[in-house]
Amino acid sequence: MIRSASLPGVRLPVKEGHVDVAFVGADITDAHIRVRAVKRYQVQLLVPAGHPLALRESVRLRDVAGEPFVDMPIGFGQRQTVDDAFTRAELSRRVLIEVSDITTIAEYVAHGLGVALLPPDFATAAGDAVRSVPLADECLSWTLSVVASATRPPTRALHAFLDLIPHHIRRDRVF
Repeated sequence: MIRSASLPGVRLPVKEGHVDVAFVGADITDAHIRVRAVKRYQVQLLVPAGHPLALRESVRLRDVAGEPFVDMPIGFGQRQTVDDAFTRAELSRRVLIEVSDITTIAEYVAHGLGVALLPPDFATAAGDAVRSVPLADECLSWTLSVVASATRPPTRALHAFLDLIPHHIRRDRVF
């Protein structure tokens, strides 16, 4: 749940030495943290298959501002990306359901409990019950990164772990 390392008061367990490595979905700029991008995700609107917007070629943020949303809790990188986009557009939205597992959001959407702004990769588990609609006025994306301390020397185990990551992250899988 790291939003930004440059914000005062935000704890960074990697920086504090509590953990050696972490996966984050946020932009971190801190001289004490080494950040390695793992995978970049493009964000689109996910709606239930029967939703009025499901057959649109694209939507604007203002088209969906009145919809109920399913999203991650405040502080998660993906959520911050979407919140920032609505703020820039001077729009607000209602997040009715917050879930801590991003891979389950599409299931909530499939059951008609709200819409979501997520990478379409995350909709595959919901099958035909969810449609992905591109955004016309925003190009939203977020990056999954792995972070480690830039001030502590990495152990051999950490090196080995970091070397394995590219072999397990593929385009045909969400993670």
